[in-house]
Amino acid sequence: MAFLTLAFVFLLSAAAPVKAQTVPAPPKTPDMEIRIVRGASAACEPDCPEWISAQGSIKADTPQKLQRIIQSLKGRKLPILLDSPGGHVDAGIAMGQMIRKAELVTAVGRSPLPQPCKPQDAACRRAQQPGPARSLFNLRRSLCASACTFVLAGGVRRVVHPDARLGVHQITATETTRRINRRYLVQWRMINGRKVEVSRRLISERVVSQQTKTLSKIPDRMNAQLERHFVAMGLAPSFGEKTRATPSSSIYYIPEAEMRSHRIATDTTNLVASLGFNPDNRYFTAALSPASYVGYKPMTLRSGAATMEFSADATPEDDKAPLSIRILQADKPVDTAAWQSELKLFDGAVYRATPPEGGATGTLRFDLTRAQLCNIKSTGVAVMTLFEKSTQGMTPHWMRSGSIADVMPIAPMQNGLCPQNHWER
Repeated sequence: MAFLTLAFVFLLSAAAPVKAQTVPAPPKTPDMEIRIVRGASAACEPDCPEWISAQGSIKADTPQKLQRIIQSLKGRKLPILLDSPGGHVDAGIAMGQMIRKAELVTAVGRSPLPQPCKPQDAACRRAQQPGPARSLFNLRRSLCASACTFVLAGGVRRVVHPDARLGVHQITATETTRRINRRYLVQWRMINGRKVEVSRRLISERVVSQQTKTLSKIPDRMNAQLERHFVAMGLAPSFGEKTRATPSSSIYYIPEAEMRSHRIATDTTNLVASLGFNPDNRYFTAALSPASYVGYKPMTLRSGAATMEFSADATPEDDKAPLSIRILQADKPVDTAAWQSELKLFDGAVYRATPPEGGATGTLRFDLTRAQLCNIKSTGVAVMTLFEKSTQGMTPHWMRSGSIADVMPIAPMQNGLCPQNHWER
């Protein structure tokens, strides 16, 4: 019996599996970097807050990066701040599932990180201290769009600042056809006068040509995969409907009220506490992170953090009841006798307030009635500015300067004050 060893070349055409992905991110958007971050301030040591920062475009290998970070936590429950234009859908779903399994909280936010050292820059690597990166905590003006929302959905709580942008649209599906040149080493054996193949080994493989096209219709199995993910993460069916209804060539930024109704955001107020942090931590109370938002504990006075409580006095049926805001510090009213205040809405309307008799009650009463507040149809934010009645004399000891300003979401005030009369805190 004789063995014949021959080399064969096969030219094959193959259609690769359909891939799901979003509209490509801007070309200058770097791949997602995932780091553990610690608040950059000596004032809060040794108890500075820590969190996970995930910034950049989601790629096919990004889940592996996230898995390494989660494993390094060894059971710690750090929140993860996301700032991303989107990217690979399958990777986004996988990351959301990892986050849910680890029982982490997610938020839309960013933390500026130092640029990675170049391979040849030994001095840069020596200057970088081991351990978490030091940076700032920023929930405002951050972005989570497209596949990033699949990651955000994984959080056991999902925290979104009213100023953050949460964008959705349809996914796109592509199909890639490749022509592949493969060389095999094949061995034959003559058995009873017939040549029989006894082994085959791949020697080399080369892609001769490749063509990718965007499918005009998303395969049903892909939409079903997304729907299963949303349901498993506890989102309302309306979120998937809004995602599918927005063409992939555009993007729909979800207003705050819809974030809550779709359940993609579980918290849009009291954000620092919702992330699992202590709002009284020196990192937050020392105003070292002015871009963060603390919900109904948003101000930092000279003597510490302050809480604002919202109320509309009288009965719920009295639509003329004015909006009142009470200022508390350590659960005690702040003397507001020297204050004036104005509330500016997103549409430009301005409402003013002066303290009532007995300013020590800490209450500011605005010329915005319950009816006017409840009839605001569009969601948005209000900017409240507090300033002294007169520039004469010394600035009160509890103020950092002659005025304080803060951004407040309108929807929570409506939710608390329009259905019934109670303090919303």
